Amino acid sequence: MTFATWSQTAASNTAVGGISTDGNVTLVNQIDNMFRGMMAELAVARDDGTIKATGGRGYLHGLTLSNNVSDATNDIDIAVGECAAENSPYWKIALASALTKRLDAAWAVGTGNGGLDTGAIANTTYHVWLIQRSDTLVVDALFSASATSPTMPANYDRKRRVGSILRESAVIVPFSQNGNTFQRITPLVQYTVTTTTTSQLRAFNVPTGIIVAPIISWSVVGDTSSVMAGSLGSAAVGVANLTIITTGSTGVSSREVNLVPPIFFTNTSAQIYHLQVVSAGTLSASNVINHGWTDTRGRDA
Repeated sequence: MTFATWSQTAASNTAVGGISTDGNVTLVNQIDNMFRGMMAELAVARDDGTIKATGGRGYLHGLTLSNNVSDATNDIDIAVGECAAENSPYWKIALASALTKRLDAAWAVGTGNGGLDTGAIANTTYHVWLIQRSDTLVVDALFSASATSPTMPANYDRKRRVGSILRESAVIVPFSQNGNTFQRITPLVQYTVTTTTTSQLRAFNVPTGIIVAPIISWSVVGDTSSVMAGSLGSAAVGVANLTIITTGSTGVSSREVNLVPPIFFTNTSAQIYHLQVVSAGTLSASNVINHGWTDTRGRDA
């Protein structure tokens, strides 16, 4: 018997049969029912004869996102891969063939078709969900402005957020994904900052609705007497608590460019804390530059 011969309907599976040594028919019937149910569960879980049941909470492999070459403005390609559904029993959802989904059209099953769950396209964050029907095991993808509760198509009852994208100025932001890292093709000068005296919450052009770590560089140009310290802090910390960049009075003009490690985490409004103190001289430039973000995509769940 192969796995593929087992039916998703428990009553259709072959019974154990026989009778117990003490003649207890009821017990045998219970064993029969248990066996039939087990075969039905395996039939639902199998894929072309290979058992693919649960992937373990947080499991995700592949499913890399990229801008579609033919319509980079509106379309996203999703590479093959697999992940565990977000809820117990964490069914494994496998995408066997790459998909292209359109952000500018309502969802319809299949590659090249619409992917938007509801409403009209807008400049905002869109979360990319891999979805599956448990009755047919058909797998597809969906775009939603919701990071927690996308509007699911009829009969699709399994889902997992596999990444998030940004739409700005009526275009999907060009990006490159490598694992949990999403890098902007063109860095964005996020802030040209003046002196602050207290920590300020500042929003970054990174996904909202989830917690990510922006990838930042900070460039400062000062005069011959400038003394400056710049700090950042995670939203949950409540203050810019770690100094990232400094300039000191050296008698010559200074230029500092520091790449900030992705260790500062946003709130769901895409904000982190910033503080810049200039205690002497002046700065001719102080630019906080956005290079992208890191997103665990539920892998730490």
